[in-house]
Amino acid sequence: MTERGVTIGRVAAQVGLTRKAIRFYERKSLIPPPERGSNRYRLYDAEAVEMLRFIKQAQFVGLKLAEIKEIVAIRRRGKAPCARVQLMLQNKVVDLDLAKFFDEVNHQRLMWLLGSRIGDKRLLRLIVKILKTDILSDGLQEQRIKGTPQGSPLSPLLSNIVLDELDQELSRRGLSFVRYADDVQILVSSQKSAERVQESIINFIEKKMKLKVNREKSGIKPCYKVNFLGYSLMNGGKLGLSQSSKQRLKDKLRMITQRNRGVSLEQILKELKVVLQGWLHYFQLAQMKSQLIAIEGWLRRRLKCFRLKQCKRAIGIVRFLMKLGVEKTLCWRTALSGKGWWRISNSPALSIGMNNRWFLEQGFYSLTENYKQLFRSSL
Repeated sequence: MTERGVTIGRVAAQVGLTRKAIRFYERKSLIPPPERGSNRYRLYDAEAVEMLRFIKQAQFVGLKLAEIKEIVAIRRRGKAPCARVQLMLQNKVVDLDLAKFFDEVNHQRLMWLLGSRIGDKRLLRLIVKILKTDILSDGLQEQRIKGTPQGSPLSPLLSNIVLDELDQELSRRGLSFVRYADDVQILVSSQKSAERVQESIINFIEKKMKLKVNREKSGIKPCYKVNFLGYSLMNGGKLGLSQSSKQRLKDKLRMITQRNRGVSLEQILKELKVVLQGWLHYFQLAQMKSQLIAIEGWLRRRLKCFRLKQCKRAIGIVRFLMKLGVEKTLCWRTALSGKGWWRISNSPALSIGMNNRWFLEQGFYSLTENYKQLFRSSL
């Protein structure tokens, strides 16, 4: 602590943020520019420290930086941002999970729905025969009395015909919703509305449609906690990347880049391209630029660890780095540091030698660069 403020290191320890994050918030104008001491160190006052605490709490409840910046701007104009914050957080999603849906479809109700739309009796009799196909369980045949036979293209078609009744009911009530197969998400404006809608729709599904709702998996969530087909819902209706999707990707990349695999870096990069290209094309609609930057930085460090370990000895690391144009003294300092591979991967020598251009020359598939092109083309 000084007379004019607190240094960035102490602020980071107090607030629970990294120095890099604090500098980033400063560049985004979320906190006022700090004064500089005689030693040119940043000195933050109590207002900046309090603002950093607010930013951390706001991100914890799911607000994005753009939304936090909007709240901060309202506060700086001397107005209370409470109403705006409440509006951002009050939107809820009713998440309905149908229990064993494909096994619970009522045959009589399904045939009534089909009979009201299809006049061909021969086709209806054929569908009945398919629905009544016996089930082979532990070597014994059992008669199917409900549910649709899975594994055929007819099963999802019949299931969508059953759930079209739910779609029509939700549309009739004027609710905003999205459904994929048996996964239903209904968007409402408040907790009370969510509870009312959830109870009435569950009653409609169980009593009229003769289906079962898994009440343990169903529930009411804020938008930022929704995971629908791998996407999350952001305030304003925008799509984001869910935490579970991000974690699954990192788990898969971690398996590919294991340092004990005994394959070449070229082979690793080929495998990564297949995974990353398919993953990015699926999630191209999500707004996830900052997340991709973090994932790509993490992946580059893992690849640096992988390549350095292939050098085996200190002299091998020195020769490898010198070929990349790194100064000899810095090469030896890095090779003889005695630190772990992960720590070395962030050293100045590797930042100079194994830079972004080097990765591009090796055939690295850049998530951030390809995302820019895909996101731009999807607008």
